[in-house]
Amino acid sequence: MKTYCYPEITPVNAYIYYAYNELWASEKMKKLFATILFLTVTINFIIGQVLTINGKVKSENGELISYVNIGIKLKNIGTVSNQVGMFTLTLDSSFFKDTISFSCVGYHTLNLPIYQIVTNNVREFILYEKTVPLRNVVIIANREESTLGTLTHFPGVSGCPENSKDTDILEIAQLIRIKDTITKKIVSVHLFLTKVLIDTGVFRINFYGNQNGKPGERLVESNILRKIPLNKGWLSVNLEDDNIIMEDDFFVSFEFLPTQEIKSPSICYGGAFGNDSLCERNVSQGIWTKVQGVKLATFVTIL
Repeated sequence: MKTYCYPEITPVNAYIYYAYNELWASEKMKKLFATILFLTVTINFIIGQVLTINGKVKSENGELISYVNIGIKLKNIGTVSNQVGMFTLTLDSSFFKDTISFSCVGYHTLNLPIYQIVTNNVREFILYEKTVPLRNVVIIANREESTLGTLTHFPGVSGCPENSKDTDILEIAQLIRIKDTITKKIVSVHLFLTKVLIDTGVFRINFYGNQNGKPGERLVESNILRKIPLNKGWLSVNLEDDNIIMEDDFFVSFEFLPTQEIKSPSICYGGAFGNDSLCERNVSQGIWTKVQGVKLATFVTIL
């Protein structure tokens, strides 16, 4: 059996023991209080801050990429790189744990956590080009051109895209229905403009699949970018050399892009009454919203 020896408890050593424990507890509480205070101040400081992320977007070959869509997917927060690949994105610090996506036609999407960008002070963002296999499609010779879409417009039906941020995109998309099972080659696309307050505009033409009446997956991996003189009436874009082939219903979209000369496109597009799916968004990587009761005055010419 082990024998334990305990010191004799006297008023003197009892007082020393009590004083030591009080001191230890006091120091521990001081440290704990200091830690809580520091964390509280730090959290309040972070929450009250605005995060600014800026830099340039480049290809793997070092070329600057213009008009890259940059933002937090499905949260209507975004911007677009300018003509020389530079961008600035300002957002609330509550998005610190979210992810920013860099998307451009013809390149793989880059997704980076915001905390990683801020912590590592990242200023260059590299996109890698996609390798898209060519599609072997046989087009019947001597097929006559025809049209799909809406060739009419009503004077009282129009839309004027507006955006409070002059560094972001404006995009409208109209569902085009294919009436038969014959493969179609898109020759050109057309949009009716009812009002034009600028001389030229930069547009990107996009094609998306139909996902429950809204634009879904991107169908064409070529950057169809055009700087076009603008006038009232039909705006036409020739796509014959882009070899765009469609087999099912699709959305065609017009993405209005900002330039140094044109901070916000000042145009209005025509429309007609109808229930065909018309969608719009005014933020890169933003949510598509349906426009009820009208359709866009746009059509495609096909072979």
